[in-house]
Amino acid sequence: LESFLNIWTDRPRIPQDSLYQLEEEFTVRTRREKLTALRKELREAAGEGAVTLVCGLDDVVWLTNLRGHDNPLYPFFHAYMVVGPDIALLMTDQRKVTAEQAEGLDADGIFLVPYRETEKFLSHIAAGAKVVLDPHKTPVALFEALPDTVEIVERPDLTAALKAKKCARELENIHKANDLEAAAVIRLMRWLEKTVGKETITEYDVGQKLNEFRARSELYLQPANLPIVGFADNAAVIHYRPRKEDSKKVIAEGFLLFDVCAQYKCGTTDLTRTVALGLLTEEMKEDYTDVLKANIRLASQKFPLGTTGDLLDAIAKADLWNKGKNFRHGTGHGIGYVSNIHEGPGKICVEYAPAFPYARNTPLEEGMLFSDEPGIYRVGRYGIRIENSIAVREEGETEFGTFLGFEVMTFLPFEHKAILAEKLSEFEVNWIRDYYAECRKRLRPYLDDEEFSWLEKKTEF
Repeated sequence: LESFLNIWTDRPRIPQDSLYQLEEEFTVRTRREKLTALRKELREAAGEGAVTLVCGLDDVVWLTNLRGHDNPLYPFFHAYMVVGPDIALLMTDQRKVTAEQAEGLDADGIFLVPYRETEKFLSHIAAGAKVVLDPHKTPVALFEALPDTVEIVERPDLTAALKAKKCARELENIHKANDLEAAAVIRLMRWLEKTVGKETITEYDVGQKLNEFRARSELYLQPANLPIVGFADNAAVIHYRPRKEDSKKVIAEGFLLFDVCAQYKCGTTDLTRTVALGLLTEEMKEDYTDVLKANIRLASQKFPLGTTGDLLDAIAKADLWNKGKNFRHGTGHGIGYVSNIHEGPGKICVEYAPAFPYARNTPLEEGMLFSDEPGIYRVGRYGIRIENSIAVREEGETEFGTFLGFEVMTFLPFEHKAILAEKLSEFEVNWIRDYYAECRKRLRPYLDDEEFSWLEKKTEF
């Protein structure tokens, strides 16, 4: 019977580690400010007296400014919240909450409820109350626990939309997180140059080595993905993750692709680079150049307020499509703040994404953070992807309305051995030169003299 029902019989126990509070310089916005903003949205969505059910763990940590250890990749803890006009309830394992944290929550009007009593509390919501919830994020058990006498208002999650728009100080912190991650990746790149072809290393080793370099920063918390490190044909598997026991040896030929994510106290990072370890064919260089051009195309694109991500995805892919090329994933996904790597409600993707049901109807707004990650994957041969983080910013007003654009957040060299410079436009060449000047400026404080000398050589263009 267990086999037939696919029951998870060996499920590990939920960790019992205590929660931790992010320092004020990293939280930026207080719990009170966030709750005030949520209540304003709640009133506009359903009127006075309405309550909302918050089910996303990323939404809970954003509202509470607390983080946990329940997941090895995301700093979350198991919890739900109910937020009303005058009160907020946090349903979680109270053993994880320190006395000081509980006192702080109480002072901000957030009261603790045992996690196992969530359904009981929901069943006692007053008759006639309006309960705002997202049907795509609400567990069936919690939905069924609500009394028949309440009015359900189904709509996209209110908290998700609020936290997607990072404020200026949060974006400053995210810049710092990306600079710290870039410094760690530069050390990884230098290690690859010195090691590949001289020592035996595997795809798995590459990801582990990066964690060593990350750990040099006191602000580093944990990896935010199982490293995607693909050598040669494995790089053509879009989300290939090597295992220690059977990962491919990395040798001095072709391409190595690594897509790596990290959690720092000051932000969440997601970047991809494809590096040449040996001789490249003309086709490889043409594909790499086309991917770089697509990356620049999105990063430099201006668009009117109200534009959705699917339209920008098509713009980023247009030149590839005209050459009969494509990549079967979105050009960009939302990125959280010391939170999820994939964050809604927006997404730069033509295809429907079940995990982000509102993506194609969500306009991009100032402060939203996305990945910019075009690629080309030749099955059985090689794969290429180049990824930076980009933040939506206002570009100004014209007689045709408000226009938005992107600010690049990730600064790291591209692979010059793979670029066909003659295929680049004058705009693209100047864009790369400006980008490299910013690379040197931003990363100088995080590198020693030898590392910075390496960076200077890699950013000559």
